[in-house]
Amino acid sequence: MTLESSMRQLAMHQSVESNIHGLHKVMDDTSVTRLQLEAEIEALKEELLFMKNHEEKVKGLQAQIASSGLTV
Repeated sequence: MTLESSMRQLAMHQSVESNIHGLHKVMDDTSVTRLQLEAEIEALKEELLFMKNHEEKVKGLQAQIASSGLTV
């Protein structure tokens, strides 16, 4: 193996190491983003459930008002 060949191999090895490091960072960032999105989805599901329950309560109150003959 010549010196030039060894230097090319070393440069290629360093390039691959750098790419691997960069990909690990991308994977870490992607994992953090995924966790944040999952938390946001759960919060939105809870909010949707609250709003559905609230809508049912409003409909019930509207029905009570309509059946009592009150005008609003």
